[in-house]
Amino acid sequence: MQFKHLVPDKTCSAKLKDLFLILSSSKTPFTLFTNMDHRINREELDEDVICVQLTNIAVKFLKNPLFCSKLRQYLCSEHRVDCRIPSEFPINDDIGVALELSGVKIAAQLAHDHVKALFQMVKTKIYNNENTDKNNSAIDTIQKIFDNHNVFTIWEKTDVLSGYYVVHYFGPDHPFHVSERSIDHIVYNEIVYVKDMIVSNLDSMHANFRNELDQFINQRKQEQQNLQTLAIIYCEYWLQTELKFSFFGQKRLVNNARKQLQYLLNKHEMKTINIELDSTQREYLLENCILQLNSIELEHRNDNVKIQIRENVYYAPQYLTSKIKKMINALIFHTATISFQCIENACTVTTSEQLDLEQITRKHNCQMDRIDLQSTNELIQLPKARTISTIKSTSPSIIQESNQFITKLMTLNRIVTSSCGIEIHKTQDSIEKNADITIISEITAASEEQIALDRDNVHSETNTHSNILVVPWMPPAVEFDSIQSDNILENSITKFISTCLTQIASLPTNDVKRIALSTEAWGNYSNKKQLAEKMISALRFQLETETFHNRHWTFLFFFNEKQSDMFDFFTQAISSMQHETGVYKKFYCPISTITITLKTSRNVNINKCQNAINDYFRKHIITKTEVNDAFNSEIWNQHMINVFYKYCIEKSVFPKIYSIDEKNGAQRLELLGLAAAVSEMKQRYKLIQEITKQKASVSSCAHEQIQTTKSHQLKLDISSNGYNILILSSSKDEVLSNRLGARLIDEGYLVYVYNCDESSSTIMPQFENMDLILIYFSRNCLEDENCMAHIKLAKTSEKKIIPIISAQSLVEQTKSWLDSVTTVDLYYELFREEIHFKLDENFGFDYDKLLVDLLHYTKPGIVGQTYSMPTIDSKKDHQSEEISNQQNLEPQMAPEQRRLREEIYEETIKTIRDRDAIPADEVAYLMESLALIIESCKSDELLDGE
Repeated sequence: MQFKHLVPDKTCSAKLKDLFLILSSSKTPFTLFTNMDHRINREELDEDVICVQLTNIAVKFLKNPLFCSKLRQYLCSEHRVDCRIPSEFPINDDIGVALELSGVKIAAQLAHDHVKALFQMVKTKIYNNENTDKNNSAIDTIQKIFDNHNVFTIWEKTDVLSGYYVVHYFGPDHPFHVSERSIDHIVYNEIVYVKDMIVSNLDSMHANFRNELDQFINQRKQEQQNLQTLAIIYCEYWLQTELKFSFFGQKRLVNNARKQLQYLLNKHEMKTINIELDSTQREYLLENCILQLNSIELEHRNDNVKIQIRENVYYAPQYLTSKIKKMINALIFHTATISFQCIENACTVTTSEQLDLEQITRKHNCQMDRIDLQSTNELIQLPKARTISTIKSTSPSIIQESNQFITKLMTLNRIVTSSCGIEIHKTQDSIEKNADITIISEITAASEEQIALDRDNVHSETNTHSNILVVPWMPPAVEFDSIQSDNILENSITKFISTCLTQIASLPTNDVKRIALSTEAWGNYSNKKQLAEKMISALRFQLETETFHNRHWTFLFFFNEKQSDMFDFFTQAISSMQHETGVYKKFYCPISTITITLKTSRNVNINKCQNAINDYFRKHIITKTEVNDAFNSEIWNQHMINVFYKYCIEKSVFPKIYSIDEKNGAQRLELLGLAAAVSEMKQRYKLIQEITKQKASVSSCAHEQIQTTKSHQLKLDISSNGYNILILSSSKDEVLSNRLGARLIDEGYLVYVYNCDESSSTIMPQFENMDLILIYFSRNCLEDENCMAHIKLAKTSEKKIIPIISAQSLVEQTKSWLDSVTTVDLYYELFREEIHFKLDENFGFDYDKLLVDLLHYTKPGIVGQTYSMPTIDSKKDHQSEEISNQQNLEPQMAPEQRRLREEIYEETIKTIRDRDAIPADEVAYLMESLALIIESCKSDELLDGE
């Protein structure tokens, strides 16, 4: 027999209406009526109707819509019975209510028995805790919290004032079963009571505090009304002097309310602060600054600020104490700040340097108030090259370094509005940690953060102390390529962005600067390209409106590794809106800012002190140098610029580029860092530029030969007509000398490497076929007689000889300084000149100096030609600071750089002496032995004399 839903109406027979009579006098909570009891002829009908009369606790359960829905679903799935529950309930729960079960007779009967058994399983538990059972209004709060957890319970209180709590719940062996453990968990872990937070001195409370307190109370009342999971308990009456607040309800809401009230109490707590002025300063204020002091009090009259100069104190709320003190000091003192920037951890102010700075300030009648060190991720702009003509003469090693540098960079996709920014990031970028607040649009993600969505938009602090703003939104399901769907998506995104910006602007803090947006919920949208374009366009438009244009926000879109396609579409959308033509890439770099605050009386010129500190920093800590007309458009290609920035970052030098003339593309480069590192980077800039200029002077007809040479390996035969360079080295230095040869071949040179190995089949070439000879000199040469013989032979030739020394030979002095000294001494004896080139495996700064020197004697791929060295006068005409080789570099060494090198040398010698010093006890023993020997000799002489 099939069943259908039966709804009685006014036309029903009187006997059928009897089925719905309420038997309030019955003590049994369930009363069964069937149509058979009233002799209705069911043979003419195709369904059976059974009504169940329920009273008291059962009625309270049925008032829960979620429970009713679950009950209907359960009876329908288990018994194929339709259950009708009245839409209205009597005010008095003791007056019962009837349920109508319709379906086949057997099924309806089974459902009736099931419902009857269900409500017979209702159990009770008593909670009588003096710390929580405080207010009858808490019943509604507790009930709402359990309803939000989908735990079917009924809560009651036995008496309004002194009663205890009773909870009714379903026993085991049923789908609606609730365990006592789960009830206890919610009661003891999800519900909190905060008692008696006292706000004192209401009669003398200043206006601003009163206004903020009233605003706090109204917000909590509104929260209590909307969420019903928080109860704020307080009592106001006439002429009261203090106000007590208690909070009861959901743990998160209670804790937030407690924190906000405590913040208000701390913020507006009146403090008595000593101004710390001497008698002269107080007299100065009383004679010259009474109007200004009155103005400060008047400006803060709503905060009860009082200044008493004669007593040397002032009274102000906690949050204004620093501000008022600064305003008073500003009437007496003149303050100034000096800031220095460097790459993070590149430099620090030591205790000794801080003492020096304090001495400088005292010398100029100033006081160093404080030194602040702050590290932030700052954007570094990588300039865009304006030429590609020099790429063909750029060595493959430079191009490889450039590509590796760009690949490793945390490059930034960013557009800028009037004062805000929009950035695109991948989740592995470390910058993600710097977001002040994260916007989550997916309900599931909010649940994972354990955020209860009790309203549309929720701002919460998670257990990891990260701020979360939940703004539920999903891209609408629209069809492809239709104007209507385009408008639907655009309107939906506009509303979402507007909600986000409005919510952020309404937060009770002004510290929100970086806002991250979680994008995982958007991954399933079909037209990702359209979504990216609309999202970026809408956000940019609204950030430029009058409401938000001065907010200084930065919005960060984050994409995980599974969202590579979405990341690409957003990157394309950003790139299409970028207008900065002079920038190749942007990347973040950790930058430390050292800020020194100076304070002095107004009659002292603080500029002299600032200049003295600037001079001290430039000499001892951080220096700054500038390069005008930086990255000449005819010389510097993009690979060269990239590699130079790479060198700067490796040496902890902060490069900053400024545009001087946008029309002509003129730029100024500023280098910040340690004095030695900045000096090296400036020299390296000039070396890179000189190398490119020298290569550019090679005739175009030679370029084909150079490109062919680059593809060859080292030349180990003498069939060629000649070579640019012959490299002589010991056989033990074969690896490094071959690497040097390969690097020079990359530069376009014809190179022959000879390792002076008697057992090798390599034939010693004729010196006449070489433009110049490079001697790779190391400690191994001392132990290689064959190598020493070839070096002496090379010295007898008329070819230019450029000796280079292995940097490893100098490093080895820490192991055996005697060997190192021997190596260096022999170098001087052989070549009669200073060490100009010290090469290591990285081919760094000295390698660039070597290239410049080589280009003065031989050009890549061109053999047999001689070149005149530029005179000193011509160099000054061209560029007064041009660097061509080490001999020219040395005279240009700054005194401070020379001093640093001397200090390093002295420290090194001291280290060696301390390490190799003979122990004191051994020295004493040797002295005693020598004394005995001397005495013995004297005795022998006396005997001989006799």
